[in-house]
Amino acid sequence: MGHNIDLKWLLGLPEFVRCPGCKELTPTDFDEYDIDCGEPQVQSDKKMFLDIQCRHCEAEIKQEVEIKVGKLWEEKR
Repeated sequence: MGHNIDLKWLLGLPEFVRCPGCKELTPTDFDEYDIDCGEPQVQSDKKMFLDIQCRHCEAEIKQEVEIKVGKLWEEKR
């Protein structure tokens, strides 16, 4: 059993992407993404690559996600 996380809810990632190979829409499964698969760590350039497999032609697709971190709040003094 892997460690699943809902990246669709957490980061607003898409439910479907178009496969660059067969051009069909394929589900991303980002609502149950197994973080033990691939290398979902953020790289030094603040980008993360998530693995998707096309349900039609079984091509491996890398979804690039750019991570931006901002200040969430300022303390009132």
